Amino acid sequence: MPAIRLGLNTRINLDGQVFAVRRKVGNGIIQLEGENDGELRNVSRDEIASAVMAGNASIVHADSSQVSAQAKGNPADIDLSALPQSLQKEVRRRHAYVAAVESPTVPLTGRLLHQACIAEVAERIGDAGPPVFQTLYRWLKKYRDSGGDVRSLIPNSERRGNRKRRFPQEVQDVIQRVIQERFLITERPRVSDIIAAVQVDIQKLNTACSADCQLPVPSYRTLLREVKQIDRYQFIKGRYGKKAADMDSRSIGPGVTTSRPLERVEIDHTKLDIIVCDDLFGVPIGRPWLTVCIDHFTRMPVGYYMGFTPPSTDSVLLALRNSIRPKDWVRQRHPDVTGDWPCYGIPEVLVTDNGAEFHSQDLELASLQLGMSLQHTKVKAPWTKGVVERFFGEVNRALLGGIPGTTFNSVAARGDYDPQGNAKIRLSQLDGLLCKWFVDVHGAKVHSGISDIPARRWRESADSYPPRLPADIRDLDILLARSSDHKLRQLGIQLNGLWYNNEALVNLRSRSQKNVSVSIKFDPQDISTIHVLDPETRRYFPVATTAKDYAVGLGLWQHKVIVRQVRERNEGAVDLKSLALEKERLHEMIEESMAKPRRREGLAKAGRFLEAGGKRRPPEDHGGIGQHPPMVGGAVEQSSPALPEPAVRWFEDEDDDVAVTFDMSRTAKAERATP
Repeated sequence: MPAIRLGLNTRINLDGQVFAVRRKVGNGIIQLEGENDGELRNVSRDEIASAVMAGNASIVHADSSQVSAQAKGNPADIDLSALPQSLQKEVRRRHAYVAAVESPTVPLTGRLLHQACIAEVAERIGDAGPPVFQTLYRWLKKYRDSGGDVRSLIPNSERRGNRKRRFPQEVQDVIQRVIQERFLITERPRVSDIIAAVQVDIQKLNTACSADCQLPVPSYRTLLREVKQIDRYQFIKGRYGKKAADMDSRSIGPGVTTSRPLERVEIDHTKLDIIVCDDLFGVPIGRPWLTVCIDHFTRMPVGYYMGFTPPSTDSVLLALRNSIRPKDWVRQRHPDVTGDWPCYGIPEVLVTDNGAEFHSQDLELASLQLGMSLQHTKVKAPWTKGVVERFFGEVNRALLGGIPGTTFNSVAARGDYDPQGNAKIRLSQLDGLLCKWFVDVHGAKVHSGISDIPARRWRESADSYPPRLPADIRDLDILLARSSDHKLRQLGIQLNGLWYNNEALVNLRSRSQKNVSVSIKFDPQDISTIHVLDPETRRYFPVATTAKDYAVGLGLWQHKVIVRQVRERNEGAVDLKSLALEKERLHEMIEESMAKPRRREGLAKAGRFLEAGGKRRPPEDHGGIGQHPPMVGGAVEQSSPALPEPAVRWFEDEDDDVAVTFDMSRTAKAERATP
């Protein structure tokens, strides 16, 4: 943008018309003449200055077309700072020569002045290649024609060369087809890998043409230029997939905003980057799963589940139950935790991904009754719940990065390090480390995402927005349990092959029709007791299994494993005595194999069997549905001892929800279920 002084014949764009300055009237008043209609208008210089500064008028310099042509196609048509450094340097160099001629210091004119200025400036700026007289004359003419606009000195070097394609359309079609079919593919070949395909296709076309109509064969450099002109989105989409292209092209805005605690809670699972040891034997048993709920407003973790149950409805309900409950148990279980964990309450919105466990009917019904909305993010869009995703990364880097047994984030980063051989931390110790890190580290330091301390922000905002609580803690335990419908029979209710009966259930049956279906709730971590809905009072009441000695503290998955083993041993026959004996036999086999490690296979599900099998649960973990903090203990699919023969046939994870269908009615009748 040049600086122009108002003078005779200066052109001004005012009120949408172009005027030229014709004469000075006096007292700062000048007369303007319209170029189109000859209108005469007297205005003051101050009025013109105010109009220019307000954007209502502009001064048209001597030949704006010169600058426009010079800057055409150039991103710096307004501001020189947008030019590359090399072009900025060249503009300053040219302007030094032009300015020397415009303000000469020697009493010369014409060619002699130009030559003297060239010599003086070249020596002053150290220019080893000064321009010749004719070049400086062209620069000076452009500069003057543009009204002193320095942009007229911008080189046009980027517009040199041929601007039109030199190959016939047939050749261009072949190149584009080969690029689409052979280059923009996920195998990601090099340009040198497809040049032969282009040349072969051209040769095929030439075989059908006469000698004077032969098509030229493009070179490697030609094909490379065509590849470089591919749209970036299409390039990434073709070679890396649509997801990668969308990730690269998406705009990053401020994201979701929240104004209070529990307004938005994000939940997800991750397998921790560490191998832990068994609490009883100190044997490495693998990488546990962590399910975490994070409050978006305060960035505080409000609850978690850590164990060896893979991502499932059970792990989600356990984490949600832990989130809603107060955390007064933390300092009792882990005295090393010095701070308070103030988080509790029912979330307003629970943000999840599209895993099957987040679409379960049990979670949806529990959310509906708790007044909590479920919000499922887009498929393959982890950034839509970036708070919990970043939290997992922080846990693995800041907490687990230096602990013996860390698996690192990739095989390449691991190098020769042996996580299995260096594993030392036990599962209960890891649970204590997690709680201490949640409270005393993450919750006690300034979080860059909120520019505040998470725990302090929770306490201060919770005074204005108190967390929502369940009306009755017993209702919470039942709401966050698994549900199903079963027929009420003379022997009681049969669930997964076990019978449940007591006096309250007998009373309900006496008031109901024959074989009526009733709604029940059960904890998959402890199948010794179920809760049955009374249709009249609309309240749940507990009913214990008639096989109390067998089922106490036993989880559903463990029960299925035992049933499968008994079926195979007894050729399909199953009774209560066989189940109890098989339960003890499996415990002894697993514990013996862990005490004397030999092989690595099979330990994952063996540890999971012990996780809720009645042998290794902490004392406070007993008490039915929802009476325990997040359960810890167990194993996962990593190295260490395997089971002695005969090997146990474990259920795969996808079999967890398959019901056990054997019939123990004869055993039940013999025992004549009693209250």
